[in-house]
Amino acid sequence: DRAVDVVDALVRFASRQGVRFAQGRASDVESAAGRGEYRVTTAEGKGFLARAVIVATGGMSYPATGSTGDGYRIAGDTGHTVVSPEPSLVPVEAHEGFCSRLQGLSLKNVVLTVRDQTKEKTVFQELGELMFTHFGLSGPLVLSASAHMRPMERGRYLMSIDCKPGLT
Repeated sequence: DRAVDVVDALVRFASRQGVRFAQGRASDVESAAGRGEYRVTTAEGKGFLARAVIVATGGMSYPATGSTGDGYRIAGDTGHTVVSPEPSLVPVEAHEGFCSRLQGLSLKNVVLTVRDQTKEKTVFQELGELMFTHFGLSGPLVLSASAHMRPMERGRYLMSIDCKPGLT
């Protein structure tokens, strides 16, 4: 039940199948036309040919970890359709001043409702936990709700919290 054990098992399996691992930053992957191979160029300028390539770069949400979004460019350059990334599972900024004054307050067993003002439609409603932060709202409910808020535009969504959902 540990991520490192899963990774180790996958690496062992792939190695037994003859997979060669090239770790480090790839600066370019291009199809070697007509040969059924790919030419991979590393950031250090080294290159090699491969019959298949798995690009595991991560997204672009946390550049400090090295996930800069290069994978999207590489996938597009090799002919894949790339859907523009959107924030998801993220805290929500609130521009009302009271949120920062409530910083650190956690609410349990509340219902969060998110309404899309432009469509006049509820896009999310769930029971759970949330927390006020110095910039707005966070916690499991808010992270889940953010996946339903497309596109994220200031003023588009109204969030309401029912602190006693068992009562009318």
